Amino acid sequence: MTLQFTDAFTLFDTILGDSSKRILSLIAKSVILILLLAMVISLGVAMFSMMRDKGRGTGTVKALTYRVAIWAFLLLLIVGGLYTGLLQPGGSLKQAAINTQQ
Repeated sequence: MTLQFTDAFTLFDTILGDSSKRILSLIAKSVILILLLAMVISLGVAMFSMMRDKGRGTGTVKALTYRVAIWAFLLLLIVGGLYTGLLQPGGSLKQAAINTQQ
């Protein structure tokens, strides 16, 4: 038996069914929200550390380094999600494309 997959999620649809795509999409969106919250918290920690240490400690650099690492992972997650079809742009992008063509 030979299976041909046209996109990355055909495998998930074949093995787990269509509901798995919705569950994975919800998990990915939740992870994105958590990572965005972690970025804001990291910025707050960096600001607090900068005010407390008057720029002499390494806390600010560590917090900003964590923020950059979170951003890089978030970027990979979003690009991967868009590539595989796990994440799809909202209707506003489709509406903007329609308005530009008119």
